[in-house]
Amino acid sequence: MKDAPSIFDIYGHIIQFIGNNVVVSYTNFDQRAITKCLSDHNLPLPSWQWVDASVMVRDTCQRFSTSGYNLANVCKEWRYAFDHHDALEDAKACGFVTTTILRENNASIIEWLKDQPSHPKNSSRTQRFTQNRSIEGNEEGRFFGLNICFTGELSIKRVEITDIAAKQGFHVKAGVSKKLNYLVVGTPDLTLLNGHDKSSKQRKSETLIAEGIDINIITERDFLKMLKL
Repeated sequence: MKDAPSIFDIYGHIIQFIGNNVVVSYTNFDQRAITKCLSDHNLPLPSWQWVDASVMVRDTCQRFSTSGYNLANVCKEWRYAFDHHDALEDAKACGFVTTTILRENNASIIEWLKDQPSHPKNSSRTQRFTQNRSIEGNEEGRFFGLNICFTGELSIKRVEITDIAAKQGFHVKAGVSKKLNYLVVGTPDLTLLNGHDKSSKQRKSETLIAEGIDINIITERDFLKMLKL
């Protein structure tokens, strides 16, 4: 690190290299790291369009829809060998996963972007809704009487998606219990997992499911499809 270039040395090169291209990362860690770095050094944040390849995996591969979708595991399943945690190797692996999904779905990255929810990504921990809260559902909503809980980072702000759920009739719960009907799983914040690969809410839900409790673990996209949004 002693002789490594500073962000001021490479900022212009990064901007020129990316240009108007879509930036793809695996989970939103890189996006958050770059955003924080530029903010800490008072450098302009480019208006890049980001795609999270781990979300692509979860949305298109039922096997990885709620768990097991880390880069090494997916590449092992798809027989792509690489040196994990080497930056260039990880980038190539991310590219392999992305192009494989696009090819299998006969889509371009631009088409994929257009198909995503139009709500802006809320990746800032200072802006993210972190306080657990329960909301009673709208009695006239289609899903009144059903209990739902959210975990992980979603493309829609937590405060907004819980309000959407409540308006549709769901009772939004702050935690998981035997009375829960749906758990909507977003991208887990790796800094909060304490060495696990799933959130505590998802782990508790899976334990209850194993005991015979009928809880549906679904993705954000599944949830929005239910609502026809």
